[in-house]
Amino acid sequence: MSSKEYRKKYYQENKEKIKQYQKDRYESLKETKMKDLVGAVTPNSNGGNNTFFSISGPTKQDPVSPQNIMQQLKSWIYTCSNINAAAVGSQDLHLYATVEEGQNNKFLHKHIPVSHSRWENIKKNSSLKSMARVKQAENVVEIVDHPLITLLQNMNKFNNNYESFELTSIYLDMIGDAYWYIKKDEYGMPEEIWVLQGQYMKIVPAKRVFLKGYLYGVPDLNSIDQSKGLIKFNKDEIIHFKTPNPNSMYYGLGAAQAVIASINRMNSMDTSEQARLNNMGRPDFVVNYKGGKLDNKEIKKIERMWNGAFGGPSKDGKIKVFDEDFGLETLGFSPRDMEYLSGRIWSLKEIAGAFGVPYSMLDTSDTKKATSELADRWYAKNTILPKITRIAEKLNEQLVPLYDPSGRLFLNFDNPVPEDRELLMKENTEYVKAGILSVNEARLRLGMAALDDESFDIPKVGNSLPTKETEQPDMEDDDEE
Repeated sequence: MSSKEYRKKYYQENKEKIKQYQKDRYESLKETKMKDLVGAVTPNSNGGNNTFFSISGPTKQDPVSPQNIMQQLKSWIYTCSNINAAAVGSQDLHLYATVEEGQNNKFLHKHIPVSHSRWENIKKNSSLKSMARVKQAENVVEIVDHPLITLLQNMNKFNNNYESFELTSIYLDMIGDAYWYIKKDEYGMPEEIWVLQGQYMKIVPAKRVFLKGYLYGVPDLNSIDQSKGLIKFNKDEIIHFKTPNPNSMYYGLGAAQAVIASINRMNSMDTSEQARLNNMGRPDFVVNYKGGKLDNKEIKKIERMWNGAFGGPSKDGKIKVFDEDFGLETLGFSPRDMEYLSGRIWSLKEIAGAFGVPYSMLDTSDTKKATSELADRWYAKNTILPKITRIAEKLNEQLVPLYDPSGRLFLNFDNPVPEDRELLMKENTEYVKAGILSVNEARLRLGMAALDDESFDIPKVGNSLPTKETEQPDMEDDDEE
């Protein structure tokens, strides 16, 4: 069955549930046509430019406006955002369904069982804690063949999953907002997803229902109606990802916006250094001739002599003897210059901190394995995990219900934080000895099969984790059944 045939059949059998869900969530559902996404953000010749019209939104003069911030995607800003984007794009996203006794699995498609350790990790995921169906479920199965999976793997004819999630991450880092346009077919089912250029999106507030819709494009500032030519989106056509922003109920706050002072300082330093290179080049040392005053011709001759003797890397370390009376004065960095370099490093650390990138990941001179492993773990836990949690929660809130109004389906990323097996083993061993956990409880936490002896099901002070040759971790065996 093709994807289109599935959408038609699914709609016909579930149209009342789908309509009720959409009616509850949105005021109305209108037929959607493909938008001229490229033309909307192309500046026109009669006055349009890269800025929002000024209705309760940032203007071009604002240094942290989305348009101006996106112009800063260069140098270390690009490096930090690209590191995050590559990490987010590399994460594995899975589709699951809750399993309860007596449920109809007709629309679950092809699915496989989930190991106990993965099920335990799923229940701990912060993005799913608020989902009552997950809490009440006896278990879950992983869906491996479903139109939603196909849609997320092939977002549209021009963009795949990896680059779409990369773009989403970059927009969240830079301007705090990322927008997905959900193009639907005649049945109201998603058939394409487009990551829009967030710097050209305008949210239209509403007094009673909070949000009226969205306007996308570059306004014509010469027109009285500055919304003329902009694409209008209903609120059910857009999935809006955003970062926390205490100063706005509508827009997020990007890391780049939060450290604009450091970015501007780095830009000023770059400009200053370029000016020095262009106009104030400085030699390594000055030659003083002690035999009297020289005219311009003699000065040029001596400069050629010294440059010929010591100029270029092949002359480094060589000795030259002259019969004239010369003196050398070495030119080094002044204390002010050293403070200047220190300021660049501090600004870079501020920027890296805002993007959640450990400085050691940018400083390639520090190659210690212990430092690298610690930084990788910190980065996965404190940067990547919150980012993918934010994305998964929004998809479960707005995209998944279009395929399953019952609430059984949900998306979840694999946990990117590597387990510290040694620490986990030590922790569970102590819990068993203290009688807090039974032996089998501890083994299940470690991803190992429970022992058949019922005595291991009872917590007891002084117990220990038995080790037998047959007691091997059962991490992913269930997935392959």
